Amino acid sequence: GYRFDVDSRVIVPRSHLGEWIVEQLRPWLDPASVTEALDLCTGSGCIAIAMALEFPEARIDATDLSAEALVVAKQNVERHGVSDRVHLFEGDLLEPISDRCYDLIVCNPPYVDAKTMTTLPNEYQHEPAIAFAGGEDGLAVVRRLLADVEPRLMAGGSLFVEVGAAASQVELAWPTVPFTWLVSGDGDPVIFLLSKEELRLHQRKFTKC
Repeated sequence: GYRFDVDSRVIVPRSHLGEWIVEQLRPWLDPASVTEALDLCTGSGCIAIAMALEFPEARIDATDLSAEALVVAKQNVERHGVSDRVHLFEGDLLEPISDRCYDLIVCNPPYVDAKTMTTLPNEYQHEPAIAFAGGEDGLAVVRRLLADVEPRLMAGGSLFVEVGAAASQVELAWPTVPFTWLVSGDGDPVIFLLSKEELRLHQRKFTKC
């Protein structure tokens, strides 16, 4: 795997998305088709950097609400020698890159529900809560993303979102949406995939939430 600098300004990289990106998101994606990619909630920049290394022809944009996290991300981008292709933006989800479209959008958003936030293990107490807290049911950020993301995907583009233990809440919230699930090593659904076309067809369900 890749090595990254982390401190109290970012969460420790433990994303399932990273494991799949090292596999170039096969078989769900043709790696050669990725020329423009976006990493939302980038934190330490580890996902964006992995995409730059695995998709060497692609330009990578990455956004985060935390200016402090982006300082760490910049250090990691420079350490891995991908400053020419990974571009960091401060702001809320899609807001900083409102004029661009992408073949691939990935996001590891905050998805811990309010009840679980009160019982997080000690190892999480030294990491920024903003990176974990996903509102009452864990889907506050996911809802906003699904409502807004479809126009930002190019034709044939794909969205991958890690939701971890909130996968069951995703299915409850949108029971008729045909999510494709990527599973963890333990066999648990942890990342959902939706195509631009699927997002377009089900747009009304996302904007009603």
